[in-house]
Amino acid sequence: DSLDAAMLVQLATTILPLPAAVMQALQTLDTRGKLNNVALETAPDGSYPQGFKLRANLQDVAVNAWQQAPAASGVQGYVEADAEGGFAEVDSRDFTLHLPRLFADAWHYDRVNTRVNWRASPGNIVVQSSVIDLDNADLAGRVRFDLYNVRNGEGLWYNDFTLEIGVQRMNVAAAPLYLPTLPRIRPTMDWLRAALKGGELGESGFLLHQIGGRAAPPLNATQVLSWYRVNDGTLQFLPDWPAVTNLSASVVQRNNDVDIVAQQGELVGIALAGATASIRPDAEGRQLLALVTSAATSTASGLDFLRKTPVHNTIGDFLDNWQATGSLAINVGLGVDLRSGTQPLVQVQTMTNDTLLDLRDYDLQIENIVGKVDFDTRRGLSAEALTAQLFDFPLKATITTLDPATPQQAINIAGSGRASVTALQQWSGQPLFVRQLFNYMQGEMDYDAVLKVEPLPDGEGKQTR
Repeated sequence: DSLDAAMLVQLATTILPLPAAVMQALQTLDTRGKLNNVALETAPDGSYPQGFKLRANLQDVAVNAWQQAPAASGVQGYVEADAEGGFAEVDSRDFTLHLPRLFADAWHYDRVNTRVNWRASPGNIVVQSSVIDLDNADLAGRVRFDLYNVRNGEGLWYNDFTLEIGVQRMNVAAAPLYLPTLPRIRPTMDWLRAALKGGELGESGFLLHQIGGRAAPPLNATQVLSWYRVNDGTLQFLPDWPAVTNLSASVVQRNNDVDIVAQQGELVGIALAGATASIRPDAEGRQLLALVTSAATSTASGLDFLRKTPVHNTIGDFLDNWQATGSLAINVGLGVDLRSGTQPLVQVQTMTNDTLLDLRDYDLQIENIVGKVDFDTRRGLSAEALTAQLFDFPLKATITTLDPATPQQAINIAGSGRASVTALQQWSGQPLFVRQLFNYMQGEMDYDAVLKVEPLPDGEGKQTR
């Protein structure tokens, strides 16, 4: 009533009339476990229809992967088979499935229910599953696969494999398990594996179609499509950049192409007014990530953005103690080659019409700032036509970056305006000698002022003057 599965397979390959391709498949599968309530019917002279008939219950059965068909362990269920095919009804707890040609890690499930069918002939082997219902703490979903192995007229085999995965619920932490390791799409998959940090996936899926074989000319074609709906997610586009949090987005991946459309999210506390990102290969072999987003936020949050992103490494810490009120419109663009690991190209555009800046290091308050300030990793920080109020008079200001994108990069913030002698004398940042000179003056005067942000002589950090 109970037999060791490996012993039964060895017996079957010795005495039963099996096609050579089936014999090779059985050797590769290396079946382990127990078969209970075994019923085997055959005829020694080979006259039995379809060679034999096997019926048995499966107990803790395990098989290796064969071709693209998965390895499995913890299989409980029922099997019927003959020399031309058969099926296995699987209803298991504590079940493991692994597709080693596609995925680095095995998938473990608390519950699995499916049926797997196969057919075999001298020139054809087909393995098909029904919908496989899967469930564990991190995932609820379904999987189905088809594998066709066919021998052509020249006696050469080729295979056609399709894998479909549908996800009703998945913890994002488990998503990297379901990203394939195919060399052709490795940069894209590596990026997704690193970028997906938290949240839950729903209404998601994965489709793979692979054709291969030793036919002439050789066949080797793979198409991969996946789509994800991210809820309350965390996505880190680049390692050095803060992650986008509270993300609601859709992600579609077609081979090496990825498109992301975010309906909402936050970056360093700034609520984003949507975002789009894409990954595309180009003719030069690069894998280009491009991100565009925008937001309407407070000027204080805009300063936080400059402090908490890699932009801070470029412009330095001169604005770390600045305080601000007012509002900003921000547009952010980011581009990087994922293959080379080079520094990303970053563009930040800000527009304001009501900002007040409190430069506490200089005891200055600049009011009613209006205009556009840009940052570009190639050109540095810049502004051409800023207007504001300082010392109760209008101020015009510009920002330029000298030697951008070099260790000698320096920032000049230049302004010209008008002020009363009294206001200039009362400014605490005024040198004592100049303040005393103002005792001999009255009225108003025009002035030019420059704040310079320069590298320190040792190259470690920046200084202002």
